[in-house]
Amino acid sequence: MAVLNRSEIAAPILPKETVEVPALGGEVVVHGLMLSDRLEILYKESQDKRVDLSLLLSKTVFDEKGDPVFSQQQWEIFGATHFADALILFNAAKRVCGLDAEVSKKK
Repeated sequence: MAVLNRSEIAAPILPKETVEVPALGGEVVVHGLMLSDRLEILYKESQDKRVDLSLLLSKTVFDEKGDPVFSQQQWEIFGATHFADALILFNAAKRVCGLDAEVSKKK
């Protein structure tokens, strides 16, 4: 196998998905995790044996300008009052980030 030239390598992009969230009154964009965020979440999961919903949402859910929708604490409050919508976003984030596949591998 030959060594690649940098110009032959496509730039990496994060996967993303637009999700309708009734409680927010519109759509948000769920992005994949940056490497450091992924490692933080996976480390925390290995310690707690669960994925932290509010931490994951704070790092993956963005508005149209690319700004995070809420902080981790704000997602905690949102989830307490809009549990079904928080789960919709959580499932989208797990799917976009490939966390569902990682959980399946561990079983």
